[in-house]
Amino acid sequence: NHITQFAKKSAGNLYKTAPKTIEETTPVVLTKSTGGNPELGFDANGNTMYGGDPAAFVDGDTVYLYVGHDTATNENYVMPEWACYSSKNMTDWNYEGVVMKATSISWRSNDTSAWASQVTKYGDKYYLYYCTWDKTSGGKQSIGVATSSSPTGPFVDKGTPLVQGSFTTPESASHDDIDPTILIDTDEEGIEHRYLAWGNTRYYVCELNEDMVSVKDLDNDGQIVMHKD
Repeated sequence: NHITQFAKKSAGNLYKTAPKTIEETTPVVLTKSTGGNPELGFDANGNTMYGGDPAAFVDGDTVYLYVGHDTATNENYVMPEWACYSSKNMTDWNYEGVVMKATSISWRSNDTSAWASQVTKYGDKYYLYYCTWDKTSGGKQSIGVATSSSPTGPFVDKGTPLVQGSFTTPESASHDDIDPTILIDTDEEGIEHRYLAWGNTRYYVCELNEDMVSVKDLDNDGQIVMHKD
């Protein structure tokens, strides 16, 4: 009853409120940027290059933007490589080139699935987390990781999936293991944690070891177990 009376009173006050007069405003004219738009995409020669799944990473005074290069001429994804752009002012962008090709991944099931990625720095190395179709996981998508001494690559793949699509359960689709991201955090006790998160119709999270390329055994039972680690 109290809730009903409160709702009626609130609604009555709402409808009694006089509408505000809309004041006239002066339009603001913005100057068009001529420094290049990495989301639109361009290559080293200034030609149009379509980049999907942009993911930003800041290192010092520079922001790096990583994309999957899409060469498709129809509605299908044809993405043979990952490319990078950089900027120091978020207006002028430089094309840094290809940081890794799908053909350099030994466990891939095809050469044109350079899907969503995320880069981070840990220690003196850079880590590229990505997803692609995996011939070792029954044709499902899996999460991979590659390392480099530079944010602009080249990145070298670990050689095996970091998280196999056949390992994560339950799944609603063969492409549940996509779109990875990384978070390095310190808890209230000062303990550092390195979280890897990914998913599509399902959301998965695990913790990584300090090497950044292996899943942490949280219960110390000597094996990585789904729903425990």
